[in-house]
Amino acid sequence: MASGESGAALAHSHLVDLLRVVSTDDEYLRYRLRSAFRLARHLQRYDEIGEWARAEDVAAVARLLATQPPSWDAGETALEAFVRTDGGEHDRELLHLFHERFLRGKALLGPPGSAMAHHHVVPALRHTRDHPTISPSLPPDTASRPLPQSRGVRGRP
Repeated sequence: MASGESGAALAHSHLVDLLRVVSTDDEYLRYRLRSAFRLARHLQRYDEIGEWARAEDVAAVARLLATQPPSWDAGETALEAFVRTDGGEHDRELLHLFHERFLRGKALLGPPGSAMAHHHVVPALRHTRDHPTISPSLPPDTASRPLPQSRGVRGRP
């Protein structure tokens, strides 16, 4: 069992493997099986890196608010209250926080290279004098892999 995986890791793996090979000519049933496969794959991935992703979410909120939330739920509540009352003063920091959260959430959909984790590449924020480029916190199994190059408008760098 890999680090971060629960005792359900083997069951998740079997379920994903079972759903991967089931086929049918019925269009609706095929859609439902594909949905079940994607859900099973997400649960398997959450088992692999879910705790890490939640810890990163809490750490990001703690950095923004300069106080450590006691739990993920408390962090979410504090973040929502902060956003509602901020008045736009911390938009840059919030943009970075939500971008990193999006990348972690996307990583929870499947392993690196899977179709689910590869949908719609979000371009990295570009460096300007006042806005440094985001360096997202990546899951442990992808930290050594380079991020895809972002493309500008109409494919130009």
